[in-house]
Amino acid sequence: MAIPIKLFDLYFMLLIYIKLLFRSINDRYAYFHSKLRFKNRLITCKFEAVRFFTQSIVDNIVDFYALFTSKPVDKVQYRLKNN
Repeated sequence: MAIPIKLFDLYFMLLIYIKLLFRSINDRYAYFHSKLRFKNRLITCKFEAVRFFTQSIVDNIVDFYALFTSKPVDKVQYRLKNN
């Protein structure tokens, strides 16, 4: 069963929102980490792993979205705009 394009667009927007949520969490965490520079190194490593995993998921979704909508998406420009 094919996914309707409108529903797929909403799903894609939801994933972008999740990515922006992770980015805002990252900004807040960076602020607190600068205050606790010598503590919680393990948490830093775990958070970077989660951020990398999220970015790879979003990259795959962007590719999938471009495939189904026939809209070319430049991943380099996408990352520059959203990072």
